[in-house]
Amino acid sequence: MLTQNVIVLGASSAIGRVLAHRAASSGERRVLAVARSEVPESLAPLRGVTCLSGIDLCSEKSLNTLAATAQTVFQGRGPFAAVHCVGDFWRHAPLTRTPLAESLRVVQSNINTLIGAATALTPVMIAAGGGRFVTFSCNSVRHNFPNMAPFTAAKAAVESFTRSLSNECAPQGVSAFAVALSSVATEKVMRDEPNGDHAHYLTPEVVADFVLAQVLTLPHQATGNVLSLFEASPSFFGTGYFDRHPQPA
Repeated sequence: MLTQNVIVLGASSAIGRVLAHRAASSGERRVLAVARSEVPESLAPLRGVTCLSGIDLCSEKSLNTLAATAQTVFQGRGPFAAVHCVGDFWRHAPLTRTPLAESLRVVQSNINTLIGAATALTPVMIAAGGGRFVTFSCNSVRHNFPNMAPFTAAKAAVESFTRSLSNECAPQGVSAFAVALSSVATEKVMRDEPNGDHAHYLTPEVVADFVLAQVLTLPHQATGNVLSLFEASPSFFGTGYFDRHPQPA
C-alpha cells in the first residue's frame, strides 16, 4: 500500500516524534500527529502537519474527536496509515516486587490504547477506500524474558490483535502489521539498561525509516505479519539476561 497520509499516534514518544518529523520531511505527506499530552512544538510549523493534543485513546469522547479529525484531514485523499507509537515500557523488575497498578498501567497503555484507536479509525479507513495499521511489539514475546511478564503479555496481545484485525478487515482494504523491536536507544531504556549492548541498540531514526520505507509499502496481501527489526549484537546470545539486568538484593 502506497500512501502519503499518516497518523502518528503517540507523537510525543521517542519513536513517534521522529516518525512524525520523518513523515513530514518530504513536504508531500499529510500527517496527523496525535498525543495524549502536548504534541512537540517542532512539528507544528511543518508543511502538511496537523497536531492534535489531549487525546486519550481509552476515552470514547477523545476517540470521537480523533475519528472526526482524521476524516477532515484526509478528506478526499484516499487511504491512510495509522502508526501506534503508544505504550509504557517495563523496568525489568520481578512481578512480586511491582505494584499491581504499575503492571496494569503497562498493559492498558499498550493494548487498550490500540483497541481504542482501531475502533475509532477503522471505519474512517474503510470509508476512505482502505488503510493500514502499524503496531509495535517486542522480541520479549518470542524469547519469554523473565521480569517482563505484564509487558510481554501486553505485546503478545498487540501481535494477536494485529493479526485478527488484519483478517477481519482485509476485504475492506485495511491491512495491519506489527513490528517486533529489540532494545531501542531511548533516554529511558539507556538509563534502565546500563549493562546493555548500547552500540547495537536500534535508534528511533532506524525504526521510523523502516516503517516509512518498508512497512507502509508492503503489498496488501502480506497483511497480518509480524516483522522483526533488530541490530545484530555480538554479545546478546553469549550474555545471559541476568548479566544484562542485575537483580536487586
